Amino acid sequence: MSARIFISRGSFVTAALALFLGAATPASAAVIYSYSSDNYAIAGGLYDTSMNISGSFTLDTALPSNFALAPVAGLPGFTFSINDGVRTLTDADVPTFDSFTFRIGTDAAGAINYWDIFLLVSASPLDAIQTVHFLIGNDCNSNANAGQNDLINDFGFNFTVVPGATSCALGEWTGPVEANVPEPGTLALVGASLLGFGIVRRRRRTI
Repeated sequence: MSARIFISRGSFVTAALALFLGAATPASAAVIYSYSSDNYAIAGGLYDTSMNISGSFTLDTALPSNFALAPVAGLPGFTFSINDGVRTLTDADVPTFDSFTFRIGTDAAGAINYWDIFLLVSASPLDAIQTVHFLIGNDCNSNANAGQNDLINDFGFNFTVVPGATSCALGEWTGPVEANVPEPGTLALVGASLLGFGIVRRRRRTI
């Protein structure tokens, strides 16, 4: 003797939604650090004094406190995007650069306090984005600090729009801010749910 089991569309969709929500729990919590400089004090070409340098970088985990100024490009999950008001450069562009520096330092609270970012697209003719703040002997904005000076500079220069722009005011970093990353299988589960919905469109099966 056979029995008929009827599966309503609403019941199936509810079950599929519950499966999706359960699978959508973040697999990891990457972190984002964001930067914004003051507006350029000097600007020319396509640059103007309403523009600034802004951008962000992402890592799989937050930097530790008292992290000495050091390269972060090799850390897990590193990506970046930096804009100088005229164009945006990202980690995908690095292989084409003449030179690349991305160093970050943090204070006792884990906040970024020193950085050295230099994206040299071309040395000749000069084409680069630079934002820096670290201790050095000579610089564009000298402030006594433990016998050294603060190097503070935000610089955008694209040889197609010379003369470029610069600011010697200290910019601001925010972060780390968590950026939730869904489980890799989430989309597959959604697809499977939709496929299953198609299979039971007749809303019944015989056992």
